[in-house]
Amino acid sequence: MSVWLAAGIVVAGLACPARMWWQIRRGRQSACFPTPASEDEATQLRRRQEALRTNLDLLADAAKEDSAGYAVRR
Repeated sequence: MSVWLAAGIVVAGLACPARMWWQIRRGRQSACFPTPASEDEATQLRRRQEALRTNLDLLADAAKEDSAGYAVRR
C-alpha cells in the first residue's frame, strides 16, 4: 500500500511541471492558473459580445418579419 501511495505522490509531483513544460512548448502561458485578463482584453471582449448581441437581435427581427410574410432584410 505504501508503494502505491509513494507512486501516486511522485506522479502528482511531476504532473504540474510536465503540464507547464507542455504549455510552454505550445506557446501558451505555463502557469496552472491563468492570470486575469487585462482591462484592454476585457474591453475588447465586451465590445465583441455587444456586437454579437446586436447581430442576434437583427437575426431575431428578420426571423419575425419572415414568419409574418414580410421580406427579409439582407
